[in-house]
Amino acid sequence: MKDVDLNSKLILNLSLYGVLVGIAGVMGFVRNVEWTLWFIGWAGASAIVAKKCRMNYFLNSFVTGFLIAFLSELIKVALFDTYTENNPRFLQNLTDNRYDVDPKMYIISLGLITAIFSGLVTGFLTLGFRKFFPEKVKN
Repeated sequence: MKDVDLNSKLILNLSLYGVLVGIAGVMGFVRNVEWTLWFIGWAGASAIVAKKCRMNYFLNSFVTGFLIAFLSELIKVALFDTYTENNPRFLQNLTDNRYDVDPKMYIISLGLITAIFSGLVTGFLTLGFRKFFPEKVKN
């Protein structure tokens, strides 16, 4: 079986951005600008992975993007009472649309979908950024 070369230190450091976005979301600071923060995170993480990794660019960046989004949603679930207190429209939207689902399960399921999407976006952006960071030839 072939070994997978994941830069775990880089992945974990970059995924801390998701913790920051999650905390800001729980506190209600990012109500109207959350997607802007996601684009900044995807672009930043992609550029850093493209520059720092030597191989498996897509896999490293997919895992990074996945963790960024998943950690953000996990924090919302862990601090659910504070999240709903600071984001009252969340529960109102669930009841207005008559979704018969537990709000925490809604966040987790949507978080998994968002995490996969985030990983794919970050992965493809990294492949694009590789054009700007050519590999250095060692003599």
